[in-house]
Amino acid sequence: VINTLYAKIVNLLDTEMMEQGIIFYSNDIIIDACQTLCAIINHYSIIVRKQEIHLTYSGDDSLFLRIDPSAFHKIINTLLNNAITNAGENGHIDVMIVCRGNEIVITISDDGAGFSCDDREILFLPFSRIKNKRGKIADPGLGFYVVKQILAYYKGSIHLDSEENKRAVAKIVLPLYLPEGEDIGTVAWVPEQGPIGTLGHFPKETYDRDKPTLFFVQDTIHLVSSMHKMLSTDFNILYARDGKEG
Repeated sequence: VINTLYAKIVNLLDTEMMEQGIIFYSNDIIIDACQTLCAIINHYSIIVRKQEIHLTYSGDDSLFLRIDPSAFHKIINTLLNNAITNAGENGHIDVMIVCRGNEIVITISDDGAGFSCDDREILFLPFSRIKNKRGKIADPGLGFYVVKQILAYYKGSIHLDSEENKRAVAKIVLPLYLPEGEDIGTVAWVPEQGPIGTLGHFPKETYDRDKPTLFFVQDTIHLVSSMHKMLSTDFNILYARDGKEG
């Protein structure tokens, strides 16, 4: 989730590598963008249901991109999380994917607080913060910045549009890929993990008196699991699933 510690750490590392000119995404993988987009949207089924957000999808049945699946996932994940945050409870989010000439266009729109036209470019700056007329602060951190850099690498682009206090729209444009015969390296990529909120079990807590201890209050299983994998060698990882338990 974009506003979690894990996402911020990953974006910070991605930014550091990109600014050094280090390319860590593949350019030889072909994905069905429609199938992958549907799978990512399904990944959010639990969280949107809990927040009573109405999430709709429309578009073509099968369109192909030459892009690293993890890069595509990061782009969509960042924008969907931003839309969910903006829409809030009882909000509406619409996702659409279409082919226009030799390009694939993906739009993600929400009916949240939006932002002013003057803030459009600010959102792509690292650690940007803007405040709309409702007093709500948008804090994309490094998310939009990383997305823009990834899209530039794949010769794509992103455009933001908004009516303040009414809606916000993110439009992604990427070159369409037309498979020829049996393309070597073609994959039909689908996220392995299920919907958010149903991802297995929390890792078992252990304690070693010779290690320092980190304590998390977090109800997202995949985030706790990731922190446990990265840090448990050097730290005791303890956690509570909500504020009351914490």
